[in-house]
Amino acid sequence: MAKYNVLFLILSMIFTVVTYLSTSSIICAVIVFMTSVLYFYIIARSIISKYLNKSSLYHSCYTFINSFIISLSIKGSLLSAFKAVKLNMDKQ
Repeated sequence: MAKYNVLFLILSMIFTVVTYLSTSSIICAVIVFMTSVLYFYIIARSIISKYLNKSSLYHSCYTFINSFIISLSIKGSLLSAFKAVKLNMDKQ
């Protein structure tokens, strides 16, 4: 998440510079900077965090299903295939 902090700060600075160059008003530039920093650190951070968590869960689900199908084709039994996959999967 630290790399996102740097990205958020860079984007906020870019928005500030563009605002200052287009309006020539330091007050508007400061307002845009504060608004963008608040947006990125409050709203965008939570959205990215939820996305990364959901992506991790999807990946775990895909890995489990794939491993289960392979184990089922080798073992031939649902219970033994589930036990074999359960041993190799993480707790999440």
